[in-house]
Amino acid sequence: MTVFRDLFWFFRQEKKAYITGIIALVIVAFLETIPPKIIGIVIDHIKEGMITKAILIRWMAVLFVVAVVSYVLRYWWRVLIFGSAAKLSRQLRNELYAHFTKMSPSFYQRKRIGDLMAHATNDLQAIQQTAGSGILTLVDSLMLGGFVLATAAELLGPYLVKIFIDDYLTPRRLDFAPLFWLALAYIGVLFLKTFISYFQLIQFQKLALKVIQSLRMDVFTKVHQLGMRYFER
Repeated sequence: MTVFRDLFWFFRQEKKAYITGIIALVIVAFLETIPPKIIGIVIDHIKEGMITKAILIRWMAVLFVVAVVSYVLRYWWRVLIFGSAAKLSRQLRNELYAHFTKMSPSFYQRKRIGDLMAHATNDLQAIQQTAGSGILTLVDSLMLGGFVLATAAELLGPYLVKIFIDDYLTPRRLDFAPLFWLALAYIGVLFLKTFISYFQLIQFQKLALKVIQSLRMDVFTKVHQLGMRYFER
């Protein structure tokens, strides 16, 4: 999470775009829970023999509206969040280029060309992905997961609570509230650990790509220094 803290200056600079994009992303996450709910309602109507052409057309229209709104909002938050990430990459690349032009020749003699090129390519690309895909992963996983858990609790909660109270708590005269909050806290901790593990895996993949790119540039530099005469022996 330190990378988000290091980029806080840019998030504050582009706060309008990020706040608007995150709001659109949250709305999209909520809209994704509506189609399963509508399908459940239609199935209940079919099961009860109450389905009519008007009811079916009405719910199909609702699904169409949800799909159109989700499409527009998806396009909107992609432009805002990924566009801001591209702006960050361009800004850092210009600052890095300006810094390189101020360095003396001795600086380039001390530093390896492969490392400098890696800073200008892979490192900036990783920062751009963090400011774009990182924000997407963080918000989408938390919001969508939260909405899914809330929907599941709304649908299954009353039945599970009734069974749990009638079959377990009532005969033993136990208080339900502390156990409920402990279970909810345990589920939240598991969800957070899963997200952190997923984010660490992404960071490890980025590090592996960075190492491969650095090795490739080192080999290229070494081959360039040896020259063609070395291979003609």
